[in-house]
Amino acid sequence: CIKHAFDAIVCFYGADIEHIDTTPDCPVFLAYGEQDAQISPAQRVLVREKLENAGTAHQLQVYLNAGQGFLCPQREGYHREAAAHALADATTFMRESVLMRCC
Repeated sequence: CIKHAFDAIVCFYGADIEHIDTTPDCPVFLAYGEQDAQISPAQRVLVREKLENAGTAHQLQVYLNAGQGFLCPQREGYHREAAAHALADATTFMRESVLMRCC
């Protein structure tokens, strides 16, 4: 993935990635907080469209009531419930993505 180095990618609150010139050739999981002031809904749409246009398998999740840094307990924006769901979703995604590619 990017190009052939990874089996799958997980990205939490990735900003400005819609401007990257290359797209991965492996499945991508993206997790965003609904209330993230640094990443607009329009940016998320651009990321999704870029991945769809490239034919990249992806899952983009938006976690309600969560903002920037919702996964990190040391940050002000930590959101325990969203973090738990995002980690579970990312783990399932990785398990399924890697198994699909190797078996």
